[in-house]
Amino acid sequence: METLLTQKIPEKYVTQMMWQMACSGRKWVDYVSYNPSFPENLRLFIRRVPRDDKRINDLETEIAGFLLEMAVKLSELNSIYGEKEAA
Repeated sequence: METLLTQKIPEKYVTQMMWQMACSGRKWVDYVSYNPSFPENLRLFIRRVPRDDKRINDLETEIAGFLLEMAVKLSELNSIYGEKEAA
């Protein structure tokens, strides 16, 4: 059973916080969760998350690959259908 001290932050939020630090240049962010239905001593959960430059670099590499893939697909579609203005 997880205790308050061993509770982990959901991975999707860690990824979001890495992007926040990549954009802002921050060295850390605090994850904060509040649930008013919990007992008073457990309502507020705060965990400091340090910047992970390797993870940020990996995320940026994945996004660069995705953007390249989208550019290629858009180019292919434009050659098939021609460039048209959006409605």
